[in-house]
Amino acid sequence: MKEKYTISDVAARAGVSKSTISNYLNGRFHVMSEETRQKIGQIIQELDYVPALSAQRLSSKSKARTICLIAYDLHFDYGYENHIVGQTITTVGRLARKNNYHTIMYLRDDKTVKREMEYLKGMAHSFAEGFICFDLKESDELFQYFEKENIPYICIGKIAGYDNYKYIASDHGGDTKRALEYCYGMGHRNVCLITESSRSATGEIRKIEYDRFIEKYGLDYYYLIEHAYSQDEIWEDGINLLGGMWFSGKRPTALVLTFQALKMVEVFLERFRISIPEDLSVVLLNATYPVKSKYKYTCGISRINEVVEEAFYTLEKIIDEKDYPFESKLLKLGFDPGETIKKIN
Repeated sequence: MKEKYTISDVAARAGVSKSTISNYLNGRFHVMSEETRQKIGQIIQELDYVPALSAQRLSSKSKARTICLIAYDLHFDYGYENHIVGQTITTVGRLARKNNYHTIMYLRDDKTVKREMEYLKGMAHSFAEGFICFDLKESDELFQYFEKENIPYICIGKIAGYDNYKYIASDHGGDTKRALEYCYGMGHRNVCLITESSRSATGEIRKIEYDRFIEKYGLDYYYLIEHAYSQDEIWEDGINLLGGMWFSGKRPTALVLTFQALKMVEVFLERFRISIPEDLSVVLLNATYPVKSKYKYTCGISRINEVVEEAFYTLEKIIDEKDYPFESKLLKLGFDPGETIKKIN
């Protein structure tokens, strides 16, 4: 049976303290000489030493350079690759590896908040250096708790009408407003918005902009579909809602939809032989670009990788500098006119 060595064994062989070995395991090479670093590395290789988490941190004050990404649900079955959640996870992982951090992910719901808070508190006081919170709402206690307890965190996502927290986000409100106004400028008055559920902070912001758009021009609020798009049976519900509009005598002339809903809409178009843009104009929101489709869509272009990168490096500064002068940011999304919308009289 293979002998299991401890951090004490490595320290004894190297003639250094256990805290020096911990510094080595956590990548803090600047606190030791190059000779010591090479010697420890050689001994670890000779012993085939595998460190335990406790050996890496040694105490709650010496954490294991771990960042926790917190999210609600993981939906990868939207029908198109590189969805926003997937890109967020991938980008956090890439940046963590590049900057000598570990990453873990915590999936949560709305029903066990108190229990989750206790668990996350334990993480914050043991091995998690900071938290990246994805798509939270003002009513969520999580980031408020982090703020109160002075736990390093940052949110990816903007909560409508609320600024008293640390966030880096895409300007989804501005993106939605630009798309709706673009349709109106092309002569469209029956503009349907297909957006995320209001459970989502992004969905809530999009609905606010749609309300403003409808009120500004005195249009019909009939053209709003709020839905989830993670399963085929739910897509079918959305297709039925669109079909009801299309054959009601009040058909929309333009759709403004989230990238997540694109597969559902393309199934709808194919089923009822509706042509773009001859029969129906379409604008995408927050699209991963380029869009893999037979159409060159008019779209707002996602900058999620830039948002995540800025959030990661900002969190790193918050971790390293106790009084870091944080400023929340909204990143304006790009816009590509494409070929899927036509001007009407």
